[in-house]
Amino acid sequence: MAILEVPSAFATPDLAYAAAVNGDTINIAAGSYTLALASTLAGGQYTKEVVIQGATGNPADVTISAPADSSAWILINANNFELRNITFDNTISTS
Repeated sequence: MAILEVPSAFATPDLAYAAAVNGDTINIAAGSYTLALASTLAGGQYTKEVVIQGATGNPADVTISAPADSSAWILINANNFELRNITFDNTISTS
């Protein structure tokens, strides 16, 4: 189980997720991040058993958005997947 840090080790949450394996935690530092439209996620789904969290513990500190002229969707298709302390903007979330 590793802790993957955004942006110090991985420039974006997408890149950290691509490198993650089951059991890892992705810590996202305060800031605003944009989801990639051509996501590296398997079939556009979150399928790994990971924790993705805002590093500060305050959801207002970390915002993940879709590109300005579109909306993105998030499909979670994994057991033991957690999102913590993150604000999503211009996205549709489904589980």
